[in-house]
Amino acid sequence: MEQDDAYLRAGVIDTPLKFRILLVFCRHPGLALDAAQLGGWLRESPWALDEALHALADAGVVQPMAPQRPGWYQLPGDTPAGLAVRRLAWRFDDPLDRERIYARIDAADHERQLRAVTLAPQPATLGDLPPL
Repeated sequence: MEQDDAYLRAGVIDTPLKFRILLVFCRHPGLALDAAQLGGWLRESPWALDEALHALADAGVVQPMAPQRPGWYQLPGDTPAGLAVRRLAWRFDDPLDRERIYARIDAADHERQLRAVTLAPQPATLGDLPPL
């Protein structure tokens, strides 16, 4: 894998939705959107998009436009994160690289889901429940 895959290895781009969001921003330089508008492009729920955008912003991959436009995001310009994501999107055009990128994202998504399940509170067993 390439050096640009640091965000894939670090679990920042750990869902297909996050990658699709980044592809929209990379394919349309200078674009600024909020979750509701992005939902029109990607046909995803605004809640899932808002959560993904917040996670990407926390990682420094997208840039919030607050206070001018609260809830709006854009891909940062010539920052290391912005350049790495653009190179990753450029590599996505190659069919072989596309398969490798999808495989890395799927592995990261699987690991994220596994962590969520193992760290989630476990339900009470029947023996621990009070009688009806």
